[in-house]
Amino acid sequence: IERYLDSSICLFYGEPFNDIAAMERHIVDFEGTMLFCASGLLGRERQSPDRNLVGTVALAAGYVRILEDFAKHAVRGRIALPADMVTSYGVDKTSITSGADSEALRDLLTELRKSAQAKIEAASSCIQTVEPVVMPAFSHLALLRKRLRQLERSETFTPRREPNPLVSQWKIWRAFRSQKI
Repeated sequence: IERYLDSSICLFYGEPFNDIAAMERHIVDFEGTMLFCASGLLGRERQSPDRNLVGTVALAAGYVRILEDFAKHAVRGRIALPADMVTSYGVDKTSITSGADSEALRDLLTELRKSAQAKIEAASSCIQTVEPVVMPAFSHLALLRKRLRQLERSETFTPRREPNPLVSQWKIWRAFRSQKI
């Protein structure tokens, strides 16, 4: 829980990530802690959840969350992207905070979307080993592909639209029913 609180403070103050490894540590600490607790509560009579599985699902969800929140953070003057990638792609930090789109920024975001897609695929293959009693903790995985496709079609600085909760619940129900998470 302490790591979750530390990563929440990092989000609150908008501290940038030095590199991709720091971003992934933050994601696992933030998303993974809640997933680990939820799966542990659901499967309390059984052994504790596999940390590798939880970390893989957390990375998939975290990459999508960071990409979805990019526009919101940019408007607030925060750059929630790995600093080493921003530098290596030649993206001007002031252009991000001012909302100016560029080819370099689009390339950087495309690279992060590709990484997110790879994390989603890895999480989908790992999730097949989860016991049915613990599956509700990982239900949001059913929505990640659609959210990532929406990001690919949206403009760089367009804020995320909140999905209809009924549609989200329907998609999760269908995914559980067909066992295609």
